Amino acid sequence: MNRARLGIFLFAMVLLCGCGGKELRRKTLLPAPTIDFTFTPVDGEIAVTGYRGTEQELLLPDMVNLVLPIAIIGEQAFYDNDTLTYVCLPESVKSIGSEAFGSCDSIEEIVIPKTVISIDENAFAGCNAVLVVEENSYAHTYAKENDMNYRLK
Repeated sequence: MNRARLGIFLFAMVLLCGCGGKELRRKTLLPAPTIDFTFTPVDGEIAVTGYRGTEQELLLPDMVNLVLPIAIIGEQAFYDNDTLTYVCLPESVKSIGSEAFGSCDSIEEIVIPKTVISIDENAFAGCNAVLVVEENSYAHTYAKENDMNYRLK
């Protein structure tokens, strides 16, 4: 693949993730390598159970081994992470577990796709990130009902 096609492909991938527009960062984010995560299979889908990468800006991959979708951000998956400043969840994510981003006081923004239909009430305990959500999505309702900092995509 030549450089121009690769650039177009990478730009399209960022837009498809829902991390385009204002969320397009200083550099084009590529999905983080799956080796940076720990996973658990759950009913034909994948739950992220931990992250050991060192990136400041993170675009989660949407699949593991090009087969199983990442659908769940598990309990304490990013708990107490002090390196991340920006996280973009892929459209494959449906659920965010208890304290998934608990005590992550360095995260400034978390982009939550409209596909998320469940967020634990303590998912962001001790995290002051701005949630970037789509209007009338579950995440939008969650942010309003839980007095979270948020902005619309």
